[in-house]
Amino acid sequence: MGRTALPRAGFTLVEMYVSLLCVVVALAICTDLLFSGRRHQAEALATTKAVFMAQTLLAEVEVTAPAARAGLPTSGQLPNTDRFAAAVKSFAWERAIQSTPEGTTRAVVAVRYQMPRDLEPRTLTFAREFHP
Repeated sequence: MGRTALPRAGFTLVEMYVSLLCVVVALAICTDLLFSGRRHQAEALATTKAVFMAQTLLAEVEVTAPAARAGLPTSGQLPNTDRFAAAVKSFAWERAIQSTPEGTTRAVVAVRYQMPRDLEPRTLTFAREFHP
């Protein structure tokens, strides 16, 4: 009578490493999916850079703060990117008024911001006259 092959009871070393690798990859994917919401919140931090110019560069101010603490609505509170941009513009203009030196009659403000789903940052540039 011939021998019949019995099923193996254990794993080979290669099979154990492959199984362990699959578990690690699965955990990494689950962790990334779990924490991706926090990454979007971090991207929603309002980073605005305002440059104030009359005839020459007067001041450069960079404000980095969580959107809610800075008084800006987060992108989730506004359904439309244009409304978010208007809020950022308003916030930057308030900063311009507070930090522009006396005697300035005109300010050009450039605001750079990035929405969570944008690939590139957006820049808004606008000018206003000061009326003392």
